Amino acid sequence: MRNTASLQRLHYSSVSKPQLLRAQGSGGNDLQEDLVTALEGLQKTPGKEHHHSSSGSGSNSKLRKPKFAVALVSNYGKDLTEKTLASVVRQAGLSCPIIGCQAKGIREVRRGARQRQLSRPRVQCWSLNLKDNKTSAFGFYQRHTSLPDVGTWSGNTRNLADLVLNKPKQPYTFALGGPDLDVGDFVRRQSNIFDSALHVGATPRGPVQDLFFLANATGKAGKGKRHIVSPDGGGIVGLCLDLGSKVDTNKWLQFTRQVLSSHWWHEIEGCRSTNGGLFVPSRKGASVSSQVRHVHKYMIADFADGVPMFPISGACLYPATEMQLRIHEPRYKAMVKQCIENNEIFGFIPKDDRNNRFVDTIGTCAYVKEVAEVGPTGESIIVIKGLRRFRFKSLRIQPGSFGLNYADIEFFDDDQSDDTDEYATTEGFGTELQLLAQKAQSFLGGDQHLMASAHDMSFALADALPAPQGQKIRWLKSTRTADRLNEAMEFLSNYRRE
Repeated sequence: MRNTASLQRLHYSSVSKPQLLRAQGSGGNDLQEDLVTALEGLQKTPGKEHHHSSSGSGSNSKLRKPKFAVALVSNYGKDLTEKTLASVVRQAGLSCPIIGCQAKGIREVRRGARQRQLSRPRVQCWSLNLKDNKTSAFGFYQRHTSLPDVGTWSGNTRNLADLVLNKPKQPYTFALGGPDLDVGDFVRRQSNIFDSALHVGATPRGPVQDLFFLANATGKAGKGKRHIVSPDGGGIVGLCLDLGSKVDTNKWLQFTRQVLSSHWWHEIEGCRSTNGGLFVPSRKGASVSSQVRHVHKYMIADFADGVPMFPISGACLYPATEMQLRIHEPRYKAMVKQCIENNEIFGFIPKDDRNNRFVDTIGTCAYVKEVAEVGPTGESIIVIKGLRRFRFKSLRIQPGSFGLNYADIEFFDDDQSDDTDEYATTEGFGTELQLLAQKAQSFLGGDQHLMASAHDMSFALADALPAPQGQKIRWLKSTRTADRLNEAMEFLSNYRRE
């Protein structure tokens, strides 16, 4: 019978369907055609056929009219130009502000040759399905981190003071920017002035500058241009959104999570509410009794499905050992928040410190034992503890997880028939362990206390000894306690002689 542990975790992909709009291109090699297809897809109502009448004067079913759109483009050999952007907007028939980013070769670099299916050309477009006439959007492009010129907002006659004082009408901000400007600084400025609204900004990560673009610009953005493509990959493109009462915090977080999870971002920073909803744990950890209760199911399970993975180079985590980690990437900040708030585990999988590839399809499941420090944007220092080892076959990325890898895992332990009596002395097995503990403590220094069981002792020694990564992995894969103890003692003896 398959004994599978059930993970009580967030379902990132469960998005409110009537609110979030998503469409993508055909995945071909024609950037213009794919971008048109994606933008047209935002206007179509799911489940309804859209076809032209015999007179060719329009569609027989009503199209949606998005208030704004965010487009993410990756892996096309041709860069987007202002002329192409103007042609795309004309063909798609959209008059709302459209902002976007074109990644230049990032997918191949980030995912590598082992997962080429993620390297195909792709266009994705997002919006919110807002059916009221009060919602408005202001698209801007600028080369500074000061406030955008909201006074030129299309159809907006209010000045900045009116916007600040009218709390329910304060604009939300969604911005994308290059590394030449501090998008986080821009978001903080927006948050300080429009403190009742929600804001977020993101900077992509890659070996080359990305292109940022804005279509249907309002006001005087880009010296009066309506369609702008950043000439050198710099600047900030963004949207100021008057969403009224139609969008609450949860819907904003769903939109932000889904859009920014469809691309790889180096930094994502928002206002306090956005950071809290995406990355900052609502509490610093469960009580000891709660941790023991939730961890127990993994100690007796044979399998666990949908476990988030944390790959790391040059390190190896063993059962019953602890490790301190510094968390700063968006996907791992979201993972830590998820694990702490739901008392769940994640998988720690070692990568080769020479080529950054997975050493093997094995790892150790762990839980967050302690949160030593957590910053306002979710960066944290945590202490994790290893539980059990596992094998996995493949990794997958779950939508809305900021690119986090997940896997279905199968647990394995040491052979029950493992004979550790070969270490017994005339004075009993415990005496031998005591001798090992004394040697290890002398080597480690301080008041290190190793476990009493042979199983935990073998992993504690493996963790403490400065062995090469290949040896560390062999100890992780080994299913014989006696072999690990013997090799650890031999390594320690040779190390001391050197």
